[in-house]
Amino acid sequence: MKKLLIIFAVLVNFTLYGQEYNFPKEINLVFDYILNEDYPEQFGDKSYQFRPIDWQIVDIDNDGITEVFLQTFPHYRQSPTITIFQIDKNDKVSRIIEGLAPGHLIELSEKDDYLDPHTTGTAIDLQLKSKEPEKYRKFAESSLKFGLSTVLYKNFIHTDKRNGKEIYMDLMCLDDYKNEGSCEKFQFSRPEQIIAGKLPNSEFGYFIAKVNNELFCYKILGFEKSTYIKKEIKIIELPEDFKKLQLDNGFIKYENSKGELRDLTI
Repeated sequence: MKKLLIIFAVLVNFTLYGQEYNFPKEINLVFDYILNEDYPEQFGDKSYQFRPIDWQIVDIDNDGITEVFLQTFPHYRQSPTITIFQIDKNDKVSRIIEGLAPGHLIELSEKDDYLDPHTTGTAIDLQLKSKEPEKYRKFAESSLKFGLSTVLYKNFIHTDKRNGKEIYMDLMCLDDYKNEGSCEKFQFSRPEQIIAGKLPNSEFGYFIAKVNNELFCYKILGFEKSTYIKKEIKIIELPEDFKKLQLDNGFIKYENSKGELRDLTI
C-alpha cells in the first residue's frame, strides 16, 4: 500500500505532459528511505500520499555529509513543511528529527483540508508555568525520549504520538497567536520558493524560504546528535524589485524584474 501511495504521489507531482523526469541520485535515496524506513505522518495504521513539492541538495555545513532540504505538503497541520535528510559517503540516509515551518502562523483554511491528531486522541497541548525558552526545550528533549513528537510555540507546547520516528519543531520565535493556549485556530504557511547555499562574507550556509512578502532566513551552524538544528533565524522583507531567488556558483542571490542578479543582504 505504501509503495503505491508514494509512486502515485510522485507521478502526480513530477510527470508533466507525459514526460517523466529523472530525479537526482540523492532524491531517489531519500524517497527510498521514506518508503522503507521512515514513512511520514503515520498515525495508527493509516497511510497517506507522500506529497513532495521541492528540494535543495547541499552540504550546508561543509562536513562532507550531504543535506537534502525536502519541502512537502503535509496532511497534518502540526507536521513540518521542510524536513532535512542527511546522506553520508556510503549513501546511508538519516533524518534530522527537527523540522522547519517557514512563514507565519495563519488562519485555518478549509481549502487545505488538514487533519488534526487532536481529533483522534493522539495529541495534547500543554502550558508550562515557566516562560523560559530553555525549559521548553528541555521538556521537548524529555518528550522525544518517550517517543512523543513536539512543537514549541510562544505560549504552549503541542505533543502527539506518531508511529515511527518523532518530529520536533521550535516556533518560539513567532509572535503570531501568542495569546493562544492551543493550536486549534491556525496552520503553517506554505513556502513559495526555497533555496540553500552560501552568502558573501559568511562562513555558514543558509536555507532561505520565500513566504509571501518575506524571506525566512536560517543560518545553519550545524546539527546536534542528528536531532537538533543549530541555527539563527532572521526574517526580512523582500528586496525592492524582487522576482525570485537564484543560485549563482553556490551563492544565494535574487533576480529582479529586469533579469539582473543582485546580492542578497541579510
